[in-house]
Amino acid sequence: MRGFLYIFIFLMILSCSEEQVTNTSAGYPIVFHIDKKGDKVKPGDLVYYHVYHRNGSTVTFSSRSGGDTPSRMVVPEYANISRRPSIILDALREMSEGDSVTAFLNLDSVPVRPRGYEDAQFMEYDIALLKVEPTKNLTPEQVEERVSGNKEVTATVSTADAIKINPDAEPSTDIEPATASGEPIIADGVNVLLKQYREGGLDPVLQKTDSGLKYIVMSKGSGPTASKGQKVSVDYYGALINGKKFDSSYSKNKTFDFKLGVGQVIKGWDEGVAMMKENSTFAFFIPAELAYGKTGFPPNIPPDSELCFYITLKSIQ
Repeated sequence: MRGFLYIFIFLMILSCSEEQVTNTSAGYPIVFHIDKKGDKVKPGDLVYYHVYHRNGSTVTFSSRSGGDTPSRMVVPEYANISRRPSIILDALREMSEGDSVTAFLNLDSVPVRPRGYEDAQFMEYDIALLKVEPTKNLTPEQVEERVSGNKEVTATVSTADAIKINPDAEPSTDIEPATASGEPIIADGVNVLLKQYREGGLDPVLQKTDSGLKYIVMSKGSGPTASKGQKVSVDYYGALINGKKFDSSYSKNKTFDFKLGVGQVIKGWDEGVAMMKENSTFAFFIPAELAYGKTGFPPNIPPDSELCFYITLKSIQ
């Protein structure tokens, strides 16, 4: 699961062998995954961004863990910084709106290694710059309101450039249990998929069954498929087509178990999971007639709702 996610989510496109490593102004190594070639961030700009801290493939911090509201800061002048700027600030100065990068902090340069990085050479920072807003025409009160406010900000990252689907990828042997801390990463990936789906960008890879169930094979897996009546365990993230989450195994900190094909779940699940191999991951787009129909599932699922489920089949018993 983890191995695929870092291919799937735009912040985790880490094919560094194909991407040039450069340095920020303060000497931090940096790799661009999405480079919009626009105007770089300037002192005085208000920036909205998300950031993940990583030790290899392990995420140790996510700005999404507290919700969808991005981090914000007004970029200071270098003259106002009495020491080497933070790696995040220095990376942001190299970016333009819509960019995503990975920046690397050499841990030999810090006096005390952070917990969990005792044997690591680098702490890696995946940064997505969602929005840049000049503040020169704003009053100090307006700037403070924006920095501390809860205004929703939408990413300008091009999902057509960002998403990578690799159904032939080998499943990771590092299969971790569902955890709430991993949900923000899943949410980012599902939002990328849904934006592409709404815009028709997934049509070349979208498959459809006779019942109307649509799906993408994100990772094929290598195990068996389940038979009717067998108990299966899955991780899942469910969202409306507009991107609003309504349910997730990750927020419950446990997998979901059910017997396949006996009506314990919606029809789209019974049909879809039956196609999956153990350790595979599928993205399903389930029409209302295979989900909750004309009644919906109040209060979170309106009537006649098409649903998206991102599902990993963890085990078959």
